[in-house]
Amino acid sequence: MFYKFTLYTLFISIALSGCNISKQQPHALISDKKPISTNKYRSQSGFYFVLIENNDDIWKIVDIKDRAIEKRAKQNQEILKIDESYSEVHPYFSNKIGENPSNIYKCNKTNDPKIYSPCTSALVKNVDERGLFSFLKNFYSSSLINKHIDKELIYKISRETNLFDTIESKKDIFAYIECERSFRRASTIDEFNAVIEKCSSLEDAKRIIELSIKNRDAMVKRKIVED
Repeated sequence: MFYKFTLYTLFISIALSGCNISKQQPHALISDKKPISTNKYRSQSGFYFVLIENNDDIWKIVDIKDRAIEKRAKQNQEILKIDESYSEVHPYFSNKIGENPSNIYKCNKTNDPKIYSPCTSALVKNVDERGLFSFLKNFYSSSLINKHIDKELIYKISRETNLFDTIESKKDIFAYIECERSFRRASTIDEFNAVIEKCSSLEDAKRIIELSIKNRDAMVKRKIVED
């Protein structure tokens, strides 16, 4: 009887230790150091997308866009998605895998490395599973591995690459590109006025403003003649 009780107690103890895997932290990084933004530019998507690359355990920023980066060119690259307020950073998987609140992803050894996913990203690590539940799960499903986003690694990368300040430094470029887009789309007096107002604070956009004023004034004169 004592023998059976001891086995039962051991089973419960091991089983409870295996339940710890359900308490993994969310995969979003909450930033504790945000730059003070002096640029009025705001991404239309509400996010910034950063392509990073790892060489010999050294991370560097390859590209920054205010629109989604859908693919990585190399397997040692990762794609980060950062919200406008710099409060969250997490991987952006181009195969449209939805965010998983539990931060547990089931992977296998046959995942195609060309498809960027939680199963092929270097920003994930194996879940530290212990206990009888883990043993039984692995016994019946040996091909599956539970993984979760490595929040600490993302935090380390954001610090070492000076991620947020680097995004800030590129906002003038984003603003100029948006001015060019608005100018190309403009075809009415109101639209050219909007371009002039939007681009007035940009030193590099003087030529766009001059052309917008010229086009607007020509349209105003034409309208007066027609009336």
